[in-house]
Amino acid sequence: MLDEFEHEQYLIVTNQNKQVMITGCSHNGIVNIIEKYVEICNGSIDKLACVIGGFHLFNPITRNYESNELISEIAEYLGGLNVKCYTCHCTGKKAYKILKDCMGEQLDYFSVGTMIEY
Repeated sequence: MLDEFEHEQYLIVTNQNKQVMITGCSHNGIVNIIEKYVEICNGSIDKLACVIGGFHLFNPITRNYESNELISEIAEYLGGLNVKCYTCHCTGKKAYKILKDCMGEQLDYFSVGTMIEY
């Protein structure tokens, strides 16, 4: 049976009128997750300051990446938001480089021990 990942959860932390979104491996797609956030927040992304999580663009078992075109589309979408993004393991090094080249300082790598202050 195909896993629909309906069991996945995402966390929004609010601190002094700013929100941080924490995801797991974003199996449903980071763009879809952010779009759901926008829907829940009545079409607004103004309070979202940061997104932290894997973007699931690399499969470590098959060692395959999503297409460069899809990764670039995701980078353009995320780059169009006024949101800092931190990504990690399941994004993959190649995809991270493509995202970073497009997003610049708006994207950083998040690993164990990384501390973020807002």
